[in-house]
This record gives sequence, C-alpha cells and structure tokens, in this order.
Amino acid sequence: MCLMLFSMLGFSQDWMNSGGGIGNDAALDVVVDQNGNVFTTGYIVGSVVFGGGQASAVSNGFSDIYLSKSDASGNFLWVKNFGGSSADRGQDIAIDNLGNI
Repeated sequence: MCLMLFSMLGFSQDWMNSGGGIGNDAALDVVVDQNGNVFTTGYIVGSVVFGGGQASAVSNGFSDIYLSKSDASGNFLWVKNFGGSSADRGQDIAIDNLGNI
C-alpha cells in the first residue's frame, strides 16, 4: 500500500530510505503535508533502524507505535516511538491545515 501511494504521487522506489528490524514491523498509513513532507505511522517490534541506519527505535512492549518524517526529497528527518507493555499500533495519520499531526 505504501509503495502504491508513492507510485501514485510520482515517487520511485529509489526515493525511500531503507529501514526495519528483525521482528515484524509495518507502515500502516502515510500522509503528505502541503510542503511535501512525508509522515508514516505503523508499528515496530524490538529494535528497528530507520533512514538507512540514521536512527533507531526500540519497542517498550510487544509492539510500539512509530511516527516518522521525511522531507519532500525523501531525506529521513526523525522518528518517534511510544506505547505501553501490550501491542500498540499506529493505524491512521492526518495533518490539519496548520501542519499539526
């Protein structure tokens, strides 16, 4: 789904930085703001790298929600993760007219 969205927006696979971990992790929703910044949410399990190794995150419980941001050129900017001791997943993401997530 993520790749399909990027294809529809005119991005190629080369645009995306690699990331992931040895456990299950997934992007469940993607949104692009009015400046072209790309926000992705989903879940991580265990230790996960983002932006081709530029940042890492470790889940606090079984799985944690993550939120990441890349600029319009596909450069990784940041990732944040949060959750409790159970399974947490970021299902949807939205940005308002003021740029708030």
